[in-house]
Amino acid sequence: PIANSPLQTSTTKPKKKLSPGMLYDVQEGDSWWQLAESAYGNGRYYRSLFAWNKTLQPRVSLSPGTTLEIPQANQLQLAWPRLIPA
Repeated sequence: PIANSPLQTSTTKPKKKLSPGMLYDVQEGDSWWQLAESAYGNGRYYRSLFAWNKTLQPRVSLSPGTTLEIPQANQLQLAWPRLIPA
C-alpha cells in the first residue's frame, strides 16, 4: 500500500548568507533590516547600510535585481557613526 503524506512546504525564506565586502543583488521580499541582520548580526545596522548605498546610488531601492554594496562594519562606523546602534 502507498501511504499518502501531506506535502510539506516552508513558509520561511532561507537566511541569506551575506558577507561584508560583497555585492548583493536584491531578491523579492528583502528588507533593509533582514540584510543588515544577515551581514552584521544586528538588524539595527539597516539605517547605515541604506545610507551607504544611497551615497553610491541616490535612487537606491530594494527592487529585485538592484545591486547593493555590503561594506565592512567599520566602514559604516566611520561614515555614519550616528546611525550605528549602541
